[in-house]
Amino acid sequence: MAISYTEEMKLALLDSGSGNWGAVQNGLMTSIDAGYEITLTADEDLSAGQYKVIYIDSSDKMKLAKADADATMPAIGLLPNNVDNAVEGKVRVSGWIENGGWAWTPGALLYLSASTAGALTETKPTKAQVIGVAKTATKILIIPNLRMSITETRIIDLTLATSPGDGSATGAIITGAWGIIYTVDGIYANRNFVVPPDWDGVSDFVLKMMVQNEIAEDDGDDVSFDVRRSPISDGDTNADSGATEPAILNLTGGDEAINKVNLVSAILAYDESGFPISAGDIVTLKITANLGGGGECTGPLWVISWWIEYTATIS
Repeated sequence: MAISYTEEMKLALLDSGSGNWGAVQNGLMTSIDAGYEITLTADEDLSAGQYKVIYIDSSDKMKLAKADADATMPAIGLLPNNVDNAVEGKVRVSGWIENGGWAWTPGALLYLSASTAGALTETKPTKAQVIGVAKTATKILIIPNLRMSITETRIIDLTLATSPGDGSATGAIITGAWGIIYTVDGIYANRNFVVPPDWDGVSDFVLKMMVQNEIAEDDGDDVSFDVRRSPISDGDTNADSGATEPAILNLTGGDEAINKVNLVSAILAYDESGFPISAGDIVTLKITANLGGGGECTGPLWVISWWIEYTATIS
């Protein structure tokens, strides 16, 4: 009995002669039940590649995928068997695969790993691509999502409007721009922002301020603010407390001149041990100027714009 095979799944194509049709039928059904497979040539040594995750490289061949760069994504499936370099092998792009060495949580989404090439993980990475879902601890359903999660920097504008009760700093106009004026040491302004739902959950927030000198400061002076931040979630008791982060910029090379505008930043660590920031929190800010001390600007200083930058995940 002469047998040929389909191009991708390598299913048996038989002539019309006699043969063991029961064995052919069983083999065909077993192959279909396992899932859909395509054939690719290995572009690296995959002799220990069984159960590893694969992508197609620019040479139309297969390599181990990894979720740390666009160049090694998107993943298309898993290797059911080891494949030597430059040799054709099957990639299972949908269906089931079982590995007795796995220990997944049944029902868990499985992502392409960003730390280990070819690996799966239940922990969602920044550049997230779902590869499948665990049916049992050792068996998974392969359903790669080719729409990868990407990230971009987004901003939350903090208003410059002032009103009674929002702090001791006041608003006015300087050189045609509205701003918040910090006149003496210890003066402060309060602002809030809501942690947006598209925040990636694993990166810090950054407070950025465009600060203008009202007078010519001394070369080497610091623009210095203390930024106290306190996250509040539903059911929390609000308190006048929080973690304080510095926002400091050394003025030199002409940045100390009158009416110069400089960018000053403070990192708001999302995982600060005492006051961690979570999705949906309201984060209160108390932004206090340090003026007139050793190495500090004399002031007044004007904030003519301020905003929060964060990393958003886009699926």
